[in-house]
Amino acid sequence: MTADMLFVLALMIVVGSMLAFFLPIDMGLSRDLNINPSMLLMVLTRCLTPEEACGAIQWKVVFLLGGDSLSGAGDGKTRTALYLTN
Repeated sequence: MTADMLFVLALMIVVGSMLAFFLPIDMGLSRDLNINPSMLLMVLTRCLTPEEACGAIQWKVVFLLGGDSLSGAGDGKTRTALYLTN
């Protein structure tokens, strides 16, 4: 495939992913899970190499969001959030 064809294919995948995220279509999945098939499709169609995909991950952000979600779950179980709001 030429570079122009790969660009058009990647653009179609990104636009399709954005449409699936914003359109009110209920596929039974969380909207957060919409990005994973798109990235897999980019690698399978060779728009991205696996090395480029892994290199694009910002691990600090992944761990920050993971820690934040665990902290929120802990606040809900221990009722810390309820205590702080009163």
